[in-house]
Amino acid sequence: MSPLRGRKKKSKEETEEVVEEAPEKVQEEILEEVTPLEWFRRLTDLNEVKPGLHLLPDLDIQLSIGNSLVRFVKKGLENPTISEERSLRPDAIIRISEKAWLQLSRIRVLDELINSYRRFYRSPSQEEFVKVSINKEKLLSDSGILRSKLFKNLLLV
Repeated sequence: MSPLRGRKKKSKEETEEVVEEAPEKVQEEILEEVTPLEWFRRLTDLNEVKPGLHLLPDLDIQLSIGNSLVRFVKKGLENPTISEERSLRPDAIIRISEKAWLQLSRIRVLDELINSYRRFYRSPSQEEFVKVSINKEKLLSDSGILRSKLFKNLLLV
């Protein structure tokens, strides 16, 4: 064997190794794990959602996602707060199963998220569901809620 053939084989092996590593990195990015709190913060930070947050009325929403709690509170002209605490008297309670949330958390486009969210609400299974309970009916007709694409669809108005 000539020394050139040995070098060519090494270069082919090196390129094969590089090709094998690249798909693993892509899969890691797709399977990135986020907590329900981080997920909801990302939703409210979307360019389509953020401008409408100041229009929201006084609001206290409790999200129960699997075993986690997320509370969204907006009072007066203050910025909304998102925390992992329990609300004593929420205006609305949204329950999302663990399996449904895992699918919703992977979606990056608001319209796709809304479509999947509504699908889990309309045709729930025992393991994949969304349930919404409104404790303050006045919210459903409030113009601030109706102008916010995210909250209008979260509350299924």
